[in-house]
Amino acid sequence: MGTMSSMSVSLVCEGKLWGLVSGHHAKPLLVPYLVRSACDLLSKLVCTQLMNLRASSSLTTMVHFHSVQRRMLTQMAAENDYLAAMADRMTDLIHITDSSGAALVMDGQWTIFGTPPASNDLRRLAEWLDRRPDLEVFESRHLGSQIEWASEFSEAASGLLAIRISHVRQS
Repeated sequence: MGTMSSMSVSLVCEGKLWGLVSGHHAKPLLVPYLVRSACDLLSKLVCTQLMNLRASSSLTTMVHFHSVQRRMLTQMAAENDYLAAMADRMTDLIHITDSSGAALVMDGQWTIFGTPPASNDLRRLAEWLDRRPDLEVFESRHLGSQIEWASEFSEAASGLLAIRISHVRQS
């Protein structure tokens, strides 16, 4: 490349390398101490801004999550049929979990939202969960690593969030 001099500035945020700014020149150059110090200060300012943006985004997500939770609980408390109330809010749940589909299962009856795996696969998942009554909540981002046959429907779903609603009824 004909590089005779180079300088890089690491962007280290929260102890982890986030990025690297690198400059090269065809002639040999020395970068003065004050310029290097200014670059170091700027990299710290950039990391501070990046972390502020991340924190702001997380806060916005949490506020949205809590508003959906509040709406669901309010509607469920106001209805005689809490499952119907929950079903009314499933699109919100799909949105905040960034999923493509969901299923509400009660006594072998299915209510499907979005694009979950095929009914056969959902039935197998429900049976698998029913054999584990100790699981109140099950979460996996890589379902195939925990359930061998889950790789069969990895195109439709690679992760799972399952929440047991009742121990009395199959749900």
